[in-house]
Amino acid sequence: LPLTPARLPGPVRPASGGAGQAGGPAAGSPAAWKPRPPDWDKAMRTAWPLGLSAGFFGSLVGVGGGALITPSLVKSAHVPPSLMGGTALCAVLAGSAGSAWQYAQAGHVDWAAAAVLGTTATLTAAAGARASHGMHPRTLKRALGAFLILVAPLVPLKAFAFHGARGDARGEAPAAPTGAQDEGGGGGGPDGSGGGAGFPGGMQRAGMFASMGLVAGFCSGMFGVGGGTVVTPLLALLTDLPQASVVGTSMAAMFLPASVALATHARFGNVRWALGLRLAGMTLLGATIGSQAGLAAPPGVLEGAFSCGMFYLGYCALK
Repeated sequence: LPLTPARLPGPVRPASGGAGQAGGPAAGSPAAWKPRPPDWDKAMRTAWPLGLSAGFFGSLVGVGGGALITPSLVKSAHVPPSLMGGTALCAVLAGSAGSAWQYAQAGHVDWAAAAVLGTTATLTAAAGARASHGMHPRTLKRALGAFLILVAPLVPLKAFAFHGARGDARGEAPAAPTGAQDEGGGGGGPDGSGGGAGFPGGMQRAGMFASMGLVAGFCSGMFGVGGGTVVTPLLALLTDLPQASVVGTSMAAMFLPASVALATHARFGNVRWALGLRLAGMTLLGATIGSQAGLAAPPGVLEGAFSCGMFYLGYCALK
């Protein structure tokens, strides 16, 4: 055989972009790659502004802060994704509690719907995670990104289409703490049968929320995202809840699934508590400020924030 460069004895030229030695792995090869150790000092410093921003963003859009926190600290501080995913749930819980409390004080949380959504989502999250095995992660991310970008413009269009048909109840607290009534006194269900605790008007409304929770939990487990990323678009598109009630109910619904997920991660040692508590404190502050701003915003602002937020999250999933 001819003595081509690949068969010459002695030192082998390294791959382009690095230096190598005879007998050693070429630069850029899997054997030569070593993960960078986490920079915990940088992660702790970044937690102050990052938690505040995530809480503010999530309380306006209706998603957990993990959508911003996890990729930011994985990239900037080299925290392992599994460890960061568990730690970020501390912030998700804080943001969920803070936002739900603020929206509930203004009457914009449908507690019965939130309970059904949270419970049913917890039931199917594990099945979604199992279904994702064997599927390429990039394919899953692109499917999620396409879904978020698709729904992003629909909520503002829906608000515009129904603007003349019914009043905007976001600026006024409903008589009952369901966030589902409009100024005409009609019910909160899509069939006009009423909303609120106990689902007056029959089981159809309860079944609708249960179905949404099952779908959201499955998609959450499959895509590896917080339930709010799926619950909020479904609530906004499939119900006649005003956008403030959509956000408040979604934030309340994510508390139970996030609690279960945090407990699971903690059992496996995937929670860095010092970092998680700092993130939680700042996310709680950001969620409080953001919720108050959302409640005081004029009509159309929350819908616009939702659209921009979904576009951003979809873009991040696609790139």
